[in-house]
Amino acid sequence: MMSRIVFCFFVVMGVMFFPKFATAFWGEDKACIELVAHPDDPATSIEGVEFEDINVAQAMYKCLDELQEDPSNPQLQYLVARVHWRLENLYEVKKYLTMSAAAGYEYARIALIIYYFEQEVSSIEGNLQLQRYIEEYYSTNPKFFSAVRRYADFLSSLYVSQNCDVAALKMREIFDLEKVKKEIDKGFDYITDEILMSHIPDHETSICHAEQAYIKKVLADIRSWYDKQQLSNNLNERFMSAYLRYEGVGGREEFSAAQTILLELAKDGYVQAMAVIARDSTDGELIANLFHGYSGEAGCLYSLWLINAAQTGNEQREAIAYVEDSAEEFCPDAMRLMISLSMNNLIKRKPYGFEAKRVSLERLERYASFEIAGAQYSLGLLYQHGDYVDKDIARARYWYSKAAPRYDKASSRLTTLP
Repeated sequence: MMSRIVFCFFVVMGVMFFPKFATAFWGEDKACIELVAHPDDPATSIEGVEFEDINVAQAMYKCLDELQEDPSNPQLQYLVARVHWRLENLYEVKKYLTMSAAAGYEYARIALIIYYFEQEVSSIEGNLQLQRYIEEYYSTNPKFFSAVRRYADFLSSLYVSQNCDVAALKMREIFDLEKVKKEIDKGFDYITDEILMSHIPDHETSICHAEQAYIKKVLADIRSWYDKQQLSNNLNERFMSAYLRYEGVGGREEFSAAQTILLELAKDGYVQAMAVIARDSTDGELIANLFHGYSGEAGCLYSLWLINAAQTGNEQREAIAYVEDSAEEFCPDAMRLMISLSMNNLIKRKPYGFEAKRVSLERLERYASFEIAGAQYSLGLLYQHGDYVDKDIARARYWYSKAAPRYDKASSRLTTLP
């Protein structure tokens, strides 16, 4: 395990400083668009890459290199944003999507709207900016933006003006589910499956308490719709139908029957069903059998389940090994955990480590090169206090400055430096 990590470190160093040398390691020297393009992006004619299959190490190097040569290219800006989204570097996601969208790149405009729905819709400024973008980019894809505009209007009345009467009217316009489904182009049912389902339950405790009964009716309608659609054997619709019954959303809880369907989907490799089972199950044998042989997002879920379930020293060591593997595949949660473990290893005064301290430092430096703010902040701490490395205030300031735009603690630390 340790030798593999050291190997990966030197490969990344090769990527950073010796492109021709790095190509020998990575294999075929693919262009950024081949490594990152979205499968549904109308501006590309290639097959595209699913989000969880993005090779971050290769793509980050290649895309940034191409963007440096052509900094105003909106497609490259969008592709770089997608790599950062894979790493959950949201500051960079917003920055590059904003530039690409402003230059007219259609899929960046859609992605930017999704970013605001996911990250900033509940803040007044974020909500207002979302409204501005919807109006500005409406002509890009009228069907998509028509659906999201109604939903954004509802959220604005809820979060910004806090006008429950207007919110009630907007809600009735939005949740005509059949109409919304018909308005959204193929590939954009994200609005109903993800955004609506993630936000609606929150409204049950919102300021508009008088609307709770109507919200429950909406949820019941959505549940009924998915129940009808799941008979078509569409995996996503089968999952949504089972999940709503499993959680008791839109009606009474039907735990046992829903769990049976979720297990079937999980055994077929449907990751969202696997996530629900891993979240709630304490059956180690079931989880091991379910996740055996999987990597990527499913492997990440398994590694985090192992960490939470580990009780003995041997179990913890096994779990850390799985987390380490998931981190090497750029699972953000696993990477955050490895940053924490690496820091513990480096700052303990007594022997503690699960690996050589040098390997922990190399991991932090590698993650920092991918703009992982937690790793950059951690390096700042090490250099500020001289833990394992020589004390160097200039280098501490450098790493804190890199992390500061997206990590408040780094901004605070900058003010404490001499």
